[in-house]
Amino acid sequence: SELGALLHDVCATGYPCRVVVADESEFDIVEERRPCAHIEPWVLPREWIPQVQTHSARNGTHENHQRVRFHKVASLASNAQLYEGGTIYLDNDVSLKRSHAKELFAVFDNFGNRSIGFNKDWTNRANPVHQVAGIPKGFPERNGGVCFMLGSEASTITRDWLDELASNPGPGGTDQMPLRRVLWRHRDHLFDLPSRVQCRCRKESICENGALLWHLHRIYRLDVLRRVGNASVSMCGFVP
Repeated sequence: SELGALLHDVCATGYPCRVVVADESEFDIVEERRPCAHIEPWVLPREWIPQVQTHSARNGTHENHQRVRFHKVASLASNAQLYEGGTIYLDNDVSLKRSHAKELFAVFDNFGNRSIGFNKDWTNRANPVHQVAGIPKGFPERNGGVCFMLGSEASTITRDWLDELASNPGPGGTDQMPLRRVLWRHRDHLFDLPSRVQCRCRKESICENGALLWHLHRIYRLDVLRRVGNASVSMCGFVP
């Protein structure tokens, strides 16, 4: 599974990690299957989930998508100050370059007085649906799958993101447009992560840019490994 692969990455680094789950049954699964003792399952308290009406499509996909987004952003907001010195949130579909974990956390050294860090995402820059009045086009959306959080202001910003997601979600319940509005309001506390922090590469270029995180579903990471004819289980430091 994607989460299992990521947890094996984390265990190889020695850093502690909290897995935020929705209920006790998920807690039991993570606790039973965690690959090392410093993986900590934690049930998200129900009061963190916004109590708003969801608008379900005929097949229920919109409602499910919105539920997942609420869980994700509530997980960030409730754990923004989890670890002293900085907390990094990762989506399940991220692979960590195990030998470079210290370099990843060293990014916090450049934060200065900033509190939250994301990578820029220009994917939707030409989509009129994603244009927001009052926010310049030069202030793009950010990829919410990797988030660096430092200090009390990170808690304020992520809680604002959760409130914005509940009151004014993006198309289909997505969180990127609410995040863009929140970061514009808190732009003095925003740190733009270096581009090499993550790569969403679907090609062998993952080995060319020195990326520290490979942000791509595991099935596609394995496909890249097969295409290059790599007989080993790793690729330029990643274990897909």
